[in-house]
Amino acid sequence: MLCGRCGQELPESAQFCLKCSASVEPVRAVSAAEGVARSEVASAQPYRWGKFQGWCLAAGMPLLALGVLATANTPEDQNVGIGALVMCALAVPMGVGILKKKRYGLILVYVSLGLICLSILVSFAKGGAEGALSAATGASIWVYSTIYYHKRRGEFT
Repeated sequence: MLCGRCGQELPESAQFCLKCSASVEPVRAVSAAEGVARSEVASAQPYRWGKFQGWCLAAGMPLLALGVLATANTPEDQNVGIGALVMCALAVPMGVGILKKKRYGLILVYVSLGLICLSILVSFAKGGAEGALSAATGASIWVYSTIYYHKRRGEFT
């Protein structure tokens, strides 16, 4: 039996795919010619957002952090630049993982969303509703990104 979503071979008693976690419906085995056609259809889905976000994280984030540090006039500005450089420790590997569709890139997307949720809670504790609202507004793009990558999780190896 094969998974209808990713084509993974499964035991006959499987209810969910072990690779992509999709609910399994029995699918007949496909011939080599049909398999090529199926893989061409699957690879035809555009990955524009993944490429855009991957390059922004892998190259744009370090450039932004260095730009902030280069133009910092006050110690507070320098702290913001240093914080951005620290964020690069997560952003650069995540960007590379997203570009290469590696499993660690997907895991880092989930980790980032968790850290963002944590920062919203900290902002709420420190600054009340106003601080949490501004943090949540900036974090909304990560919610959409996480949904995008979660739906494509079968493509990450």
